[in-house]
Amino acid sequence: MTTKPRTQAVITIAMDNDAFAYSPATELSRILVTLAGEVATDGISYTALRDINGNTVGYFRIDSEVTQAPSMPHPHILNVLDISTAHLTLETMRLLDTTPQDDWPVSGADIPFGYFVHAADENDGSIPADLWDCIELARLHGCSHLRFDRDADPHPSLKNYHD
Repeated sequence: MTTKPRTQAVITIAMDNDAFAYSPATELSRILVTLAGEVATDGISYTALRDINGNTVGYFRIDSEVTQAPSMPHPHILNVLDISTAHLTLETMRLLDTTPQDDWPVSGADIPFGYFVHAADENDGSIPADLWDCIELARLHGCSHLRFDRDADPHPSLKNYHD
């Protein structure tokens, strides 16, 4: 007999910014109602959650439980999110193309047909919003780095700037 993997919805919301200062319950319910509408209408399985001011405050994802025991991470293996350059604006791509790599807002390098960047833990305000959204997605999935590739498929939960 085979067992069916358990499916679960995971919602994380940080409520420590200005949008929650006056009425935390009101802002939380606004975010959850918006999410419910997106799930019902678009059938999404992953999305960033934004407060009334447009700041990313959390994430929603649907997970299927792994039926086998996870392997121990190897110290020399990186988890890398392979993602389309379509999720970067032309302005961000221009920044990465024209700025010396030592001056990039995140550690990284040019690679053929894209970029390889570190998934930074924090944004001091210098990381463009489009790049930060991609980094947050990578971190959500346990990745320490991102490989932006012009031939990679776009991720359904991120904005495609090159449609």
